[in-house]
Amino acid sequence: EINMKGAEALSGTETPQCFFALIEKPQYNEIEALQVLLIDRIQDPGNLGTLIRTADAAGIDLIVMEKGTADPYQDKVMRASQGSIFHIPVVIKDLATYITEFEGPVYGTALENAVSFKEIESQSQFALLLGNEGEGVNKDLLQRTTKNLIIPIYGKAESLNVAIAGSIFHIPVVIKDLATYITEFEGPVYGTALENAVSFKEIESQSQFALLLGNEGEGVNKDLLQRTTKNLIIPIYGKAESLNVAIAGSILLYQLKG
Repeated sequence: EINMKGAEALSGTETPQCFFALIEKPQYNEIEALQVLLIDRIQDPGNLGTLIRTADAAGIDLIVMEKGTADPYQDKVMRASQGSIFHIPVVIKDLATYITEFEGPVYGTALENAVSFKEIESQSQFALLLGNEGEGVNKDLLQRTTKNLIIPIYGKAESLNVAIAGSIFHIPVVIKDLATYITEFEGPVYGTALENAVSFKEIESQSQFALLLGNEGEGVNKDLLQRTTKNLIIPIYGKAESLNVAIAGSILLYQLKG
């Protein structure tokens, strides 16, 4: 049993819940992984945890990290992963060696000598390589990839957050009553919901639209959802209960933007 003083010493939060566990790290069979996320020296615990959560939701088989990446088992990473760290194998290996040995295509992420990610069709086997927040992917690793990808920037933002891949746009921000705005908006309005919703992939890119995102815990207000043109859902393929709202927003914005 751990008292409050001991819990405060062990915990990284000011108000710990006093639940602690000693868990042995499992061993994984890396050879069987068909869809792999490769991480090159990502430093921010929040970014890493969000990526682990997103990979889990997408049904990725394995995450391979280069030495120098944040510790996936530190408390901030684990909190950001919302438990997904226990659902998906995470290992630390030399990425140059892993890329050479991987039998499927490997896609890097780069600003130069890259093609739009929309030109790549969905595949049963692949590895996706993401890089450090400030430096991007190591250039030596980019030379070993099958092809390098880029996400187009439509606004004035200089770059995209590595974890959300396109959720920040340089657009006007105002505070208004959404019910009124939705009623007055002349184009289609798409909500986000877990029920009575269609897959976002059924919606084609459009020149005019509004996308409605909701509270992290409660989602979109039900009254607002009744006013939308259609409500969308992003399928969850892994064991994650949900996606980070910024991640979900970035996926939907790029689908609608085209």
